[in-house]
Amino acid sequence: MTTLPRDYDAWRLASPDDESNGIGTEDGQTCNRIAEPDEDAPRGYRPRPCGGLMIESDGVTICESCGEIA
Repeated sequence: MTTLPRDYDAWRLASPDDESNGIGTEDGQTCNRIAEPDEDAPRGYRPRPCGGLMIESDGVTICESCGEIA
């Protein structure tokens, strides 16, 4: 009989957002934010993370590509 690790259920039921801890919050980091789901996107479409760099502008850290604020 095969036994599963104790945290298997938590790992299996975790959403992709639970695993994404690489979101940029400081100047010079990669943004890595994922766009909100679009209801008009084709079935099975998976958006890619933003590849822009975080920059500091007027004391606020923002992404140069998507404009999200850290």
